Amino acid sequence: MTLQSEEKLPPILQQGLADFLRIYGHRGVAEIDLGLPRWSEDPTHLLGALANYLQLTDPALAPDAQFQRSVQEAEAMVAELTRRAREQALRRFMQARRKRQAAQEGT
Repeated sequence: MTLQSEEKLPPILQQGLADFLRIYGHRGVAEIDLGLPRWSEDPTHLLGALANYLQLTDPALAPDAQFQRSVQEAEAMVAELTRRAREQALRRFMQARRKRQAAQEGT
C-alpha cells in the first residue's frame, strides 16, 4: 500500500493504523521470512483483515467473541485436566495405601 492510498483512508483509521504500526509494524505475514515486507512496509494484509471484520454479520464470528469463547474453552480444559490429575493421584494414593495395609496385615 502506498502513502497515496493511505491518505485516502478516514483520518481516524489513518491515526489508528499509524499507532498500531508504531507498535507492531515490525511484524508481518510469514514474518520468519525476512524477505517478505513488514506490516509497516505494506499494511495491505491488515487493511484486508479489517475490511473482512467489517463485513461480518454474525456477532458470534467477531474476533473478540471468538477469543472469549477460546478463553472459556481453555479454562474449562484446565479445570478438566486438573480434575483428572487429582483423581489419578487419589487412585494411586489409595492403591499404595491398600498395598501397605495388606503388607502390614501379612506380617
